[in-house]
Amino acid sequence: MKHSTYGLTRSTQLALALASAVILTPISAQSMDSNESTEESLKTYELNPYIVRSQTTILGDALEDAFAKHGNLAGGSNIVEMDELGLRRTLTLKDALELAPGVIIQDFFGSNDLPRFFVRGSGIQSNPQKRGIEFLLDGIPLNFADGSFAISLLDVRQASFIEVFRGSNALQYGASSLGGAINIVSKKGIDLNGTEISAEAGSFGYVGGSVSHGIRSGKTDVFSIVSYNKADGYRDHNTSSRLNAQVNLLWQINKRWENGLYLTFTDAKFDVAGPLTWQQLQEDPTQVSSGMNIPVSIGPNVVRARPNRDTEMLRVANKSIYRINADTQFSASAYYQWADDVFTFPVATGVQDDLHHDFGLSAEYSVHHSQNTFLAGARLSYGTNERSFSANVNGEKGETYAENELTATNLMVYMEDAYQFSEKLTGILSFQLSKNTRDNEDVFATPEARPSWNYGRQSYLTFSSPDTSLDLDFTGFNPKAGLVYYLNGVSHLYANISRSYEPPTFDELFVRNRGTVNSGPMEVKSVKIDAQEATTLEFGTRGQNDRLSWDLSLYHTKIDGEILTTTDAFGVVGTTRNSPDTTIHQGIEFGFGTTLAENLLTKEGDRLEFKTVYNYSDFYFDEGIYQGKKIAGVPEHYVAADLTYHHPFGFNVGLNTEWVPEATPTDHRNTIYNPSYQIFGFRIAWKGENWSVFAEGKNVTDETYASSALVRDVVSSPPLPGITPAHMTTFQPGTGANFIFGATFSL
Repeated sequence: MKHSTYGLTRSTQLALALASAVILTPISAQSMDSNESTEESLKTYELNPYIVRSQTTILGDALEDAFAKHGNLAGGSNIVEMDELGLRRTLTLKDALELAPGVIIQDFFGSNDLPRFFVRGSGIQSNPQKRGIEFLLDGIPLNFADGSFAISLLDVRQASFIEVFRGSNALQYGASSLGGAINIVSKKGIDLNGTEISAEAGSFGYVGGSVSHGIRSGKTDVFSIVSYNKADGYRDHNTSSRLNAQVNLLWQINKRWENGLYLTFTDAKFDVAGPLTWQQLQEDPTQVSSGMNIPVSIGPNVVRARPNRDTEMLRVANKSIYRINADTQFSASAYYQWADDVFTFPVATGVQDDLHHDFGLSAEYSVHHSQNTFLAGARLSYGTNERSFSANVNGEKGETYAENELTATNLMVYMEDAYQFSEKLTGILSFQLSKNTRDNEDVFATPEARPSWNYGRQSYLTFSSPDTSLDLDFTGFNPKAGLVYYLNGVSHLYANISRSYEPPTFDELFVRNRGTVNSGPMEVKSVKIDAQEATTLEFGTRGQNDRLSWDLSLYHTKIDGEILTTTDAFGVVGTTRNSPDTTIHQGIEFGFGTTLAENLLTKEGDRLEFKTVYNYSDFYFDEGIYQGKKIAGVPEHYVAADLTYHHPFGFNVGLNTEWVPEATPTDHRNTIYNPSYQIFGFRIAWKGENWSVFAEGKNVTDETYASSALVRDVVSSPPLPGITPAHMTTFQPGTGANFIFGATFSL
């Protein structure tokens, strides 16, 4: 059946969007260093099909290995080199990945931590998003065992580069979801070979800095970093801070065996400023909601509830690689992570306290013979979580109304075989088999008398909810078949068809109901949610020549039982369910980079570079009561671009923009929209032998806009007499004009 908007079929819109992308020449697959010569500005990495995975080592050139690996993937992927971003603040994932095709990151708390992050729409319905992507540090999982994650724990200042595996290209990393995986690869000691000190300061009370040290001596490599940042925030009740410390010890035990030991500690704290109505956002985007204040707004009372999140994580991981011979290797890893995560929600939900213990093991064997490369592996993870829910009484933890002991296990085995039919063509066949459990044991002592705080009465009421224990098992089989056709040593075409599946997290399996802006929940229960399953067809190309680099993927995904999370009309309680109707995710991920001009002002090799990304996300309901409607919360068109002048003496200046050209629906019936917006920024930097300095401005025109919005099923029916959708707190304000200055000194 045809689905139309403005009289165009979906296939026609897709074709027009692709044409627009080519005309606009929107991001670059690889950025370019300000100190490189013009001839070297576009790095060349030979693909040489089929690169043997066993060439990877711990102490070797991880970046070169990564480009070889990505160059032979039959699907969309990215590598973002941190040094190639130029001198700028690289504090958050949005700063690092804003020019990575296929990745969309929306600020959710006023440009603070915990952004809404998605690839191909995976997990976008979370409020805020906390599932749908597998995060890894040096190839070892960071997610909790149930698949959820706290994105505020990630500090990209420790990264050498970041890998983005879109969709099924992440199967070998244990990612079975539609979104794929993000792997943060740490710096090595040899990358610094000394000490580096950096300091930053900027608008809204922002200060930050880091001290890192690296050294390689003989067969041993050590890298360490301590970083800290804090900010008062753009809005009221918007403070944040993060302390991160990491030590990596890598060494070669003998000619065949290398080992890496990784230790990380993170302490992240931030306030939750919450959503506003559109009228409030236009009047004063820095304010917060004070709850039911008819006719101005209906939403969480941020002033009274003081929502915030405080998360600590300690992580120990180890990875070993043993080379059996020149063509065969075996690798293994293990990790343990402890996390204490306290999330203070508004009164309708209360205070959620999680104490995580997660363990994981993995092993992989790979071998190359003549025209064939084969690998097989397994990953096991196990995690426990002691979770409690308590009342929020004026921002403090009150009496506990629920306690649960949660256990998650995941076993995944995978195999892949790549056969080189000719010098130009390689076929890849792989599969992943996953077994997952989610077990919930209710340990609350008095389920017949659970306390609920009521502000009207200034006292506790009691309610009865039966035992919420629930044990669920999930099994997924995810095959993939792909082809890679090599145009030359640095460019190729690819195609694949794959299956994906994603079981729910514990956040989606436990529901707190019947709470309001003035009272706690009066019902708790467990709900059974099925794993979402999807089939994806993908075509694309990536490559480069002397002046150009490009990355283009077109995909079409049919999803059964998509896991959708929406808020209630008040924006204070979230509900998750499987969509009863088939949904479609299809789109374009297009990146482009080029050197526009050379030797503009000097014959020494200055240049003007342009990089841009265009993401077209056409996500809609294919049947049912919402048939033809767009899935809420996803911008259909997203463009980011950067124009930078590089001088050979280490000076560069750049202009950038982020543009959402069309309004985005905030409910599945498509009645309320988040308007389009465009913001602009600049960057000026200089890098000398030991010193570097930069100045950066964002949203320099001080645009008032909503960077994201709460997602609801329907907001067209007033929940109370005289209340309209305009009274609902829906929009998350984007940060106003802000400026950051920084310097780095190397010893």
